[in-house]
Amino acid sequence: MVKVISQGSDRELQEKQILRRWGEMVNPFDLKTVLLAKHAQHVVLIHFPIALFITAVAFDLIGQWTKQRGLAAAAYYNLLAAAISTLPVLVTGLLAWKFQLEGQKLKGMLLLHFVLACVSSLMIWLVWLVHFRMRQRSVYLPRYRYAIELLAVDPSAQFTAPNRISNRYAQISLSGNLELSDTVSLQAVTYYNYFLQRVTNGNAPNDVPCDDGSGLLCSDSGPSTTVGGATIPAFLGANPLAYSELDNQTTNTNGYGASVQATDTQTIFGFANHLVAGFSFDGAQTEFTAASLIGGITADTRDFVGPGITIDEPGTNSPVRVGISDAYYGAFVADTFNITDRLAVTASGRFNAAQIDLNDQNGGVH
Repeated sequence: MVKVISQGSDRELQEKQILRRWGEMVNPFDLKTVLLAKHAQHVVLIHFPIALFITAVAFDLIGQWTKQRGLAAAAYYNLLAAAISTLPVLVTGLLAWKFQLEGQKLKGMLLLHFVLACVSSLMIWLVWLVHFRMRQRSVYLPRYRYAIELLAVDPSAQFTAPNRISNRYAQISLSGNLELSDTVSLQAVTYYNYFLQRVTNGNAPNDVPCDDGSGLLCSDSGPSTTVGGATIPAFLGANPLAYSELDNQTTNTNGYGASVQATDTQTIFGFANHLVAGFSFDGAQTEFTAASLIGGITADTRDFVGPGITIDEPGTNSPVRVGISDAYYGAFVADTFNITDRLAVTASGRFNAAQIDLNDQNGGVH
């Protein structure tokens, strides 16, 4: 049994507001929406060539150092997988541009993104081709490949920065066992855990100078706005390459729970029997926040720089601050009855109840 409860006088409206802040809901019967949801497939797939190529370079360098053929072979096949995986990345990127961005003119950050994607894919294929040709000829790989590989994995060559994920986790638990008799005992466990994640991600901006001469920044839906509804001026001029976006997310969870069970091993009519019954509780308090800021970008390292104006565009990109409280209750029983030394019958059951409370701490969208 699951109960979902939201605070406020209008539960349904508040749930819709929170869902809108987390993203538009997908219609499962609209294939284009499911398969080409904004940033869905492209952003997921792009991690495969990146991870495979970095792994291949690591195997190649270690293999050269240790002279192990197995590592060299692992490098080759990782390169092959990385090269092949660039194809669906490019295809989904083009499809997202056509359907989600409605084929808008390639300019500014969008054009730069496309050019760098093609160059990166070409470099991956080039490195694989070098390995492939040398394997076919059964000769040593040329040393110049290291220059290409190290250039491709150079962290300073990232498209936008910063890109950081910070995780902190701690847990404490206590358990005990109490023997009430030779056949009856009680077991209990309780715990508390703490989790804090901070994500900082520099991105190409969705808000760029308007092309109507207004001197403002614009998004796809119109003039860009900040908290309070004020428009955002094009404070760095009309060059769209002068801007970048910083996306921040924080997830903070305090979890706790306890479980108590009784165990009875006394025989029934001379037959061995093992009975366990108990209760459990698990709860957590989570706060999730997210906000996007528009600012400048450094020319050499492509790092986000201030002033960092918060973007607040209801329905598309608004700050999020959601409190989530959840509680899970359970009752369980299990009994194993030994008919013979080699045959036993087990019966078990469990009842679960969940209560989830979502609280939009920003007061809902405008």
